[in-house]
Amino acid sequence: MIRASYTRHDTRVQLLIADLAVGSYRTEYGELPEALSVLLPDYITAVPTDPNGDGPLIYRITGDGYQLYSVGADGDDDGGRPMKDQHSEGDFFVDTQYERQPTAPALPQTSEEETVDPDELQNEND
Repeated sequence: MIRASYTRHDTRVQLLIADLAVGSYRTEYGELPEALSVLLPDYITAVPTDPNGDGPLIYRITGDGYQLYSVGADGDDDGGRPMKDQHSEGDFFVDTQYERQPTAPALPQTSEEETVDPDELQNEND
């Protein structure tokens, strides 16, 4: 019981780390990364492993975003079919706000001319 609880917690942590990295990448580039390995080393130091499986978490780009999940306690990839409860077959997801939002546009690049020197602002207010 304690081991299963720890594994669920560790799975949530790994999924959240990967999800935040995907969201950060999407915010910066305006598109989803092709694979979790693209996030190395700027967003994550290693591709998160699946505590329930023998490899990394599963990441797939879909028509309306992406799927990020663990194979779940049964150790089988059920193709992204969510578990009904913690004791059923299926895959383990962490529901996050990032999955429900459309892809954000890339952040605008600023030129040196657009950069404001804080000292200049102070001088203007004197």
